[in-house]
Amino acid sequence: MERVSGRMLADHWEEMPTTQKKDLAEQIAQFTTALHAIGHEFKDIGSLYLDGNRFYVSFSPLDTLKENNRGPWSSSSSYLMSQIKSILIFWESLYFPRANENHVFCWTYLSTFIDAFIKLAELVNKFDPCKVTGDPTADTRRSLVHPDLHIENIFVDPVSSKLLGIIDWAEAGIYPEWYSSVIPKCFRSPDLYCKQSPLKVYEEDLRERYMEITGLRAYYLLCKGF
Repeated sequence: MERVSGRMLADHWEEMPTTQKKDLAEQIAQFTTALHAIGHEFKDIGSLYLDGNRFYVSFSPLDTLKENNRGPWSSSSSYLMSQIKSILIFWESLYFPRANENHVFCWTYLSTFIDAFIKLAELVNKFDPCKVTGDPTADTRRSLVHPDLHIENIFVDPVSSKLLGIIDWAEAGIYPEWYSSVIPKCFRSPDLYCKQSPLKVYEEDLRERYMEITGLRAYYLLCKGF
């Protein structure tokens, strides 16, 4: 952070006019597009490390992952299966113990949740590039991804709101190319396009905020060409 000029976007976001936010959305789209255009030479999937002058892919540093489920992964399918496994482990440790004596959590049988995980795993196998193409070496191209683009990791000029820097690259790594379609955290919210949205649970200030972010997200995707 000491090396980045400008101001943290979190300190500037609320006072920025929508026109500046829209301009910033375009700049972030240009940044992520450029980022995702590199990294295709890597074969494995995982976090990116530097050894001298050589970059290489290795295990994920995330503490939330179990030791035997932290990569690196040799294929998109194995990466996706590991994510399903991580979610299932998380649910087993946090939510399943809260089920009642009838094995019901949030008015849903635990077996229903488990069936959903099984069907998700079946989809991953069904759309495995190797099986779809018949080529045992086929797989999705790789891209460099920064998965933690939120307003505390983005630095801008306090006057012009020009994008000046991105910090916190600890979780950055090489991922399947389709990962580039993931929306940056700064543009995530419920979809609200008008004040008459059926989502009545939001207070007026949240409704206005979500409407604005919905528009910024759409513009970001337009700039990305999705």
